[in-house]
Amino acid sequence: MATRTSKYDKKKSKYIKQLYDETEEQLEEVYKVHKDNKKKLEEKVGLILLTYTIVKNLVTMSSKDQAKEHKEFDKLLKSMYLAVGTASIIATDKILEDQTKKMCDFLGVTRSKQDIRNFVKKAFNNETYSKRIWKNEDKVKAALKIEFTKFLKGETNVNNIKDKFNKIFKAQKYNIDRLVDTELTRVINMALLDSYEQQGVTHVRWCSVLEEGTCADCRDLDGTVFKIEDAHGLIPAHPNCKCYWERV
Repeated sequence: MATRTSKYDKKKSKYIKQLYDETEEQLEEVYKVHKDNKKKLEEKVGLILLTYTIVKNLVTMSSKDQAKEHKEFDKLLKSMYLAVGTASIIATDKILEDQTKKMCDFLGVTRSKQDIRNFVKKAFNNETYSKRIWKNEDKVKAALKIEFTKFLKGETNVNNIKDKFNKIFKAQKYNIDRLVDTELTRVINMALLDSYEQQGVTHVRWCSVLEEGTCADCRDLDGTVFKIEDAHGLIPAHPNCKCYWERV
């Protein structure tokens, strides 16, 4: 692992951490939609429990009633899906633009609004962040539908359905946070490499944020020196990666 003694590099490392810390507050609107969706689903389940017969802690209903409840659930699910997906895209877009500008300002690099938009909109592993958001929400929608179907068929204990839904919602929130952090790592490093290239820097050093959750690969790469032209696209190395480049 490389020794880092530069006061500027320490200040930069601290500033980058601050950029991550600020995202939680900026995601509040998404968290609100997420919480509202969870409440709507709990209310739907509660209404079903009040409407239909419960035998040995299992819902019993006719095929006709199941079809009716499925139709209503699909409508609710579509509304929930669009609400959280749209809110996530709007929030992520603003976070990435704001934090990229802050990073450029910190580095003393002047970039136009369009330059910053180009940073934000660039694909990571051949996918834009908006496409990955919808892919994640597709998985949530599918998982909720599976559990709801089991519930209607009397295959899931009524005392367990809330926990099953909560598990899906918990994973959904984690994926939202992870995606934003990963994308933030991407734009931070684009701004760093752009700044270094303007300064005529030819080599950069991989810097891993060494903490309990740091993966083995990133620990091994910490301190490794690369030609700057070879560094583009290497970080983030994986989802939730918080590594960054330092000048050599």
